[in-house]
Amino acid sequence: TGTELREPGDPLMPGQIFNSNRVMLRAGLEACSWAEVLDFGIVPDNRDAIARTLADAASRCDAVVTTGGVSASEEDHVSWAVDSSGGKLDVLKVAMRPGKPVKVGRLDDCLFLGLPGNPNAALVTFRMIALPALRKLAGMVETDPIWNSAVANFTYEKRLGRTEYVPVQRTGDNVGGKIEVTMLGRGSSASLRSLADAHGIAMLPPDLTKIERKAVLRIEWLD
Repeated sequence: TGTELREPGDPLMPGQIFNSNRVMLRAGLEACSWAEVLDFGIVPDNRDAIARTLADAASRCDAVVTTGGVSASEEDHVSWAVDSSGGKLDVLKVAMRPGKPVKVGRLDDCLFLGLPGNPNAALVTFRMIALPALRKLAGMVETDPIWNSAVANFTYEKRLGRTEYVPVQRTGDNVGGKIEVTMLGRGSSASLRSLADAHGIAMLPPDLTKIERKAVLRIEWLD
């Protein structure tokens, strides 16, 4: 969703941005051999247009994945559109960074997954929330991300009670039989540059306020 979106390669006017999420998420979904993907295109920031598209998608699909329009600004209409289409949202926000405003619910018999519009947040919530839910819907036994252990070559302070996901890159060193990783940037929600250069996503647990150097981390490798 987003009136400001244009497809990659189209000219940009003032206030417009490229629709990187469509390319990114479509590639992620089409890599799943068990999923048939229908693309409903860009929907402008119009309540009725979003509601009509959601109703159409829910009538044809087992699950609907959207990006954008899930925060609380005047132009974020997805929650309203789900409600007006007879749906229900069971999850309104999650204590995570990036991706706090992610929404999960139902549109009649259809699973609804509303991802944030910022690209980094969209990718993290897709991999950590949407993909496990879709695997479950497809009848798979193993649904969660595949976590590996690695050692931090950085220090990082974070908020207590919030799980954070940060892009990391292998340093090439080995510490006690585990791969060493360094953090790329601070996981800005609006930028994909760090994730494009990353080898994996590290999960920083909610019960810590600081990640110390040599700490053992859980990593989902992207490659």
